[in-house]
Amino acid sequence: MSGKTYLSAVVSAALCFGMLAPAVAQEKPDASEKSSEKKANQPEADAQKTDAQKADVDKRYKALTRQAAKAYGAEQFDQSLELFAKAYALKQVPNLLYNMGRIEEKRGHFKAAIGHYEKFVTEPGVDIKARKDALERLSTLREVVALREKGKEVDEDKIQEKHDDRKLAEAKEVDEPAPMRVERDYTAAWITMGVALAAYGGAGYFALQARDANDEFANADTRTARRDAASTGETSSIVADSMLGLGVVMTGLGVYFFLSPSETEVPADQTAMQLTPQVGPEGAGMTFSVEF
Repeated sequence: MSGKTYLSAVVSAALCFGMLAPAVAQEKPDASEKSSEKKANQPEADAQKTDAQKADVDKRYKALTRQAAKAYGAEQFDQSLELFAKAYALKQVPNLLYNMGRIEEKRGHFKAAIGHYEKFVTEPGVDIKARKDALERLSTLREVVALREKGKEVDEDKIQEKHDDRKLAEAKEVDEPAPMRVERDYTAAWITMGVALAAYGGAGYFALQARDANDEFANADTRTARRDAASTGETSSIVADSMLGLGVVMTGLGVYFFLSPSETEVPADQTAMQLTPQVGPEGAGMTFSVEF
């Protein structure tokens, strides 16, 4: 091959490569673009995954509670207790604690029943009838356990007879807590600004008194009148300056309190009432609180 022909072949190859390279680069996306696209889609993928997981948990929870209730109706208490415990592991629904306490009673495990009932009655938002029954059962079972520990015989059938018609509590989830809002208290700001305004008013009044005293001093005919006018003017000036200084200080405090008021979280509906049972080995009580 001659030198000229060889040079032509090299030039042709270079031109072909130059034309193909952009096409290849265009067909093959940049790795950084792929990474950016993947990151952009990640939140949506995570949200879909979370929704799917929540739906799966809800489905399993409902299936377990249905099976547990069915086993309880068939007096298969061991199986019912196991199923309710699995459901509670998925979702900490308070009514499940009541049901497990009820089953432990059926099995004659009174200490275990007391543990479930004690935890149940302190949970907020539970079934009212079930809570009342649990409090009654706590009192009875504690007496029974105390008698057992003293070596006295206890008629378990008689204990169950009075409450044998009780049903299980619904395994529904507790409502979500009421939305909270931040309430800002500007009371301190308004008070300090009011004091500042009063101080400015007082400063203005005594400044006028000082001016009048100065005029009286200039127009006085006797030494005594001049002395009295000078004394009055001096006193009024001092008071005016003091009240002006107080007004400036209180204004600064007022601005500070306006910019950083005290904040408290209150329910969005403005009024919240809550009954919180307090249960212990020595007895039970109830704490009632109201927030406006």
